[in-house]
Amino acid sequence: VCSFLKYYTVFYKGMFVFSTASKNCNYTKLEEDSVTFELLYKSPEKMKDIKWKHEQSNTIVARRNKGQISNVWGEIAENGSLNIKQIKRNYNGSFTVDAYDEFGSLLLKATTILCVYEKILKPAVNFTCAKGRPKLTCEFKNNKELTIIWRKDGKEFRRGTSDQEQVIKTENGKYQCTVSNPAHNDTSKEITTDCKYFCFQTLFYSLLKKISKTVLVYIQELRLNHLQNPPPYDDQRSKQTARGQPAPPLPLDEADDYINNPAEVLLQTQTKTKGQGRGRPPPPPIDEDEEPPPLPQPRKKAPRARKSQEPRSLQQ
Repeated sequence: VCSFLKYYTVFYKGMFVFSTASKNCNYTKLEEDSVTFELLYKSPEKMKDIKWKHEQSNTIVARRNKGQISNVWGEIAENGSLNIKQIKRNYNGSFTVDAYDEFGSLLLKATTILCVYEKILKPAVNFTCAKGRPKLTCEFKNNKELTIIWRKDGKEFRRGTSDQEQVIKTENGKYQCTVSNPAHNDTSKEITTDCKYFCFQTLFYSLLKKISKTVLVYIQELRLNHLQNPPPYDDQRSKQTARGQPAPPLPLDEADDYINNPAEVLLQTQTKTKGQGRGRPPPPPIDEDEEPPPLPQPRKKAPRARKSQEPRSLQQ
């Protein structure tokens, strides 16, 4: 955990060394980066013994004492600054420098803080559907002091820490998540969610609506086709009567009405027929070559045969 930067004020033998205090890290770096801890002193040539120390590990990382140089993590420049070419994760923490003159008197003492972070690996957004709404997850491997930024259709709409914003519930759309730390950030690919809520009742009503619409369109097409292409009236009327005889033709005015409105004319014809009652059908037509049937004649009475008066014996 990063602590406060501390520079100690030293007034020694007429020399003044500034001091300051600030929050956060003085240097924020990624692993494998390089860093230079600047040491500002008005008379660097007077510093004969310079020692840089890592407080957390109690390691003398570099020292230059009267020409003798010892470099462990880095190198000391002519002005006393410390150069580290390849930062390791365990270099995170406080570095203290002590500078002495040729007589062993302390010229300055200062502390600076280095914060080392891992490089962010590219995150990925995954989602599951719950009742028609997507549940988004921003997946990443780093998990220290991270900030999660959510974007929908390219616009940021939510921001939070890694332990709070890794999983969210929202609406369908195009989503990305950005994972960042103070030294680095990376953004996932954009995904599109398409969650739908399946409900049997909703599906049933939807199908019923489609079927009703189809039937209505079919009926309208039939009506339109009937108006544009009406059937001939001879096909609609019965060509024979109930007794099998040819039906009489319609009058001219009724025929015209039948072409325009066949259903109404048929209804009127049926009503008239019922009102008149059943009449005697006309005789069937007789062809010219055909002979008429003979007229019925009265039955002739034949004379009864008289019974014989002779005795039975003679009859035998």
